Amino acid sequence: MVVPSRRRYWCVNQNQLYEVEREHGCLWCSKTTKAGAESPGYWNMTQVRLGDPILHYARGYFRAVSHAAARVESALRPYQVPGEFIRDPGYLLPVEMCEFEVPVELKALRPEWLQSGGARFDKNGNVKQGQYLLEVTPTLFRRLSEKYPSPCWPELH
Repeated sequence: MVVPSRRRYWCVNQNQLYEVEREHGCLWCSKTTKAGAESPGYWNMTQVRLGDPILHYARGYFRAVSHAAARVESALRPYQVPGEFIRDPGYLLPVEMCEFEVPVELKALRPEWLQSGGARFDKNGNVKQGQYLLEVTPTLFRRLSEKYPSPCWPELH
């Protein structure tokens, strides 16, 4: 088995799918947008490696941290969403999730933390909409884990 040379850090924007994906222990997204275009936020699912940590964002809060429990695979969505019918395979990533006892409110964070957090946040520290999964910096994970201690945080290298 080849061991990756470096761990990558991710943030997933789940919003209304947070609870159902938590229950199913997975992340799932289409391979293309509704218009049929490729999306970097979707394609990034193929870049997640076994053990990579993932910060879960939904409705204004960081709610959990997980790690990739297996490699991504092409699969049908393992759950149903009322009003949506998706019949094409998408990217399925099994995760092992640890939910924070107290969610971390995005607005409570220092804007410079988010600005240096990577492509996930805009210049004002807001979450970029329309992006499912984007890479963030290890520095963001370190800062959050120091300010908001929890047994959920991964050991940072």
